[in-house]
Amino acid sequence: MATNSLALSLDKPSSSSTIEEDGEPKRNEKYYIPSGDVVFRVEKELFRVHRHFFVRESPLFRDMLSLPSPSDKAVEGTSDKTPIYLPQVTSSGFEHFLWVFYNPKYADYDAPLDTWTAILQLAHRWQFAEVHAFVFRALEKLSNPISLVTRVRLAVAYDAPPDWHARVLAELGARPEPLTPAEGLELGLETTIVVAALRERIRDGNREMRGGRHGRRDRSRSRSYSPPPIVLAPQPEPYMLPVVPPMEYAPHAPHSPYTEDVRLIFTFELL
Repeated sequence: MATNSLALSLDKPSSSSTIEEDGEPKRNEKYYIPSGDVVFRVEKELFRVHRHFFVRESPLFRDMLSLPSPSDKAVEGTSDKTPIYLPQVTSSGFEHFLWVFYNPKYADYDAPLDTWTAILQLAHRWQFAEVHAFVFRALEKLSNPISLVTRVRLAVAYDAPPDWHARVLAELGARPEPLTPAEGLELGLETTIVVAALRERIRDGNREMRGGRHGRRDRSRSRSYSPPPIVLAPQPEPYMLPVVPPMEYAPHAPHSPYTEDVRLIFTFELL
């Protein structure tokens, strides 16, 4: 069977890709919905679902499902004979992905990490922006919290929202324990280098803060230190006017050498 042209527009496999057939595909027990209006083939199973979700959520599927078909061929995806083949996808992974739209419990989206990872892979690949953001919100609510390293790995691999990505990176960088070899392998070389550089920046900032506090403590201790006395050079004695002994004023006294001086002093005091 020749490669489906719509499948090529989704994953762009090589031109030699073919759908390997080992007998007729069977209908998926959970997601072959009679009222569905598009048929997908994943591995050896057929899924009949509603194109509404794919057209609404994904510009990739929106463009793909609007492609005209040749007049001499049946429209792809309209029957079991002409399904749209989705390469590089597992049947279980596609089931997990469809569960987001067909969950019978509505607001109860409780699933293990493996399920959310499978959904995230397809949402990222097929540009389902709302599903992509929904998965990262759901990861924060898991009953069994995932490790910081796994959160960083998912953030890097699947383009997490910027605030989510920055937060988990900062938390891992501020963690007291360094990365273990196993964690480095999980993160990959490039992300490990980024985390190591971030840890150094955080540690440098902490050292500067501690240094500032120590500096203030040292200055407080210096108050008990007594510097050596400062010895000043001897200064000359200030010039003092001679003290004149008090004299009684006697205007009719005989003239003496002090008379004029006393008169001047008396006149000065009156002024």
